[in-house]
Amino acid sequence: MGLKRVYLDQRDWIALARIATGRERDPQLREILALVHYSVEQGLASYPLSDSHYFETWKRGDPRSRQDLGRVMYQLSKTHTMSGINELLEPEIARAFAMRYGLPLPPEPRVFGLGLRHLAGDRLTSYFSDPEAESRAIRRHGPEAVEAAFEEGLLVGPGERVPDEGRPSEAWNRKQLEGELDYARRLRKHGHSPDLARRMVLAQEAGVVVQRFGQYARELGWEDEPRFVSPDDLAETVLSLPSKGAVTRMRMTAHANSHFKWELGDLSDVTALAAAASHCDIVVCERKWGDVLQRNQKHLRAKVITNLRQLPELLVV
Repeated sequence: MGLKRVYLDQRDWIALARIATGRERDPQLREILALVHYSVEQGLASYPLSDSHYFETWKRGDPRSRQDLGRVMYQLSKTHTMSGINELLEPEIARAFAMRYGLPLPPEPRVFGLGLRHLAGDRLTSYFSDPEAESRAIRRHGPEAVEAAFEEGLLVGPGERVPDEGRPSEAWNRKQLEGELDYARRLRKHGHSPDLARRMVLAQEAGVVVQRFGQYARELGWEDEPRFVSPDDLAETVLSLPSKGAVTRMRMTAHANSHFKWELGDLSDVTALAAAASHCDIVVCERKWGDVLQRNQKHLRAKVITNLRQLPELLVV
């Protein structure tokens, strides 16, 4: 039995933290927390964090709840992190382009890594703004201890309350929410139907793939732009991309339901869950998006569940 990658929704990290700190005394959840600890220590499972986890944890203004949650996340994740969809999309499309035209395959995306360094990629070259301070710290404590201290601090945060202006902005989430609400309005204007919703979402998502294919062709000096033989050919290409295909299916399923209620933070959930469902072995998430993912279960790598209490039966098989 190999290492299982388990993605936990922020809600479930909070539930485990409340058990760990004694704020909840649910016997079954305490057993699950013990099982998660055991699976980590024995190298049976990994519980990677996404950038969405950091964002949601940093948003917490109350220092005690943020620190309690951050410490549990740090201890159980062992700073394992997973790339977001923006980091996965480019290599996914590049590989699809190469496969389609018989070109050498570029490397597969590096989905899992350690800490904020992995999430930030080339954008984070050092934890220090002063190179000399970094050298002194490493000489005194060693590189592993320095990195561990920073990674824990990045999750736990300071002991005092962080002012509102110092916490992550919701501007991106608000912009994305307005985009989905506008999409829903356009669907109603044209006479909503599940088929129309799926075709409109697919056309929007396909635009990114077509654009990138054209860019690759120009970089190779091709005289002709890449062409898809039919709309079905293009749709199949988009849906074959692991993370992009998952996002597309999630949005199609949501918009196909005329009663679906889009809320602030949904797009952050969609992007994180699409990457997790495509690359992890188990995803635990709230029912709203769990139901959407389960409707598309056959296309996903991860087994999707909506209740943390179901986790033990999947971990022990």
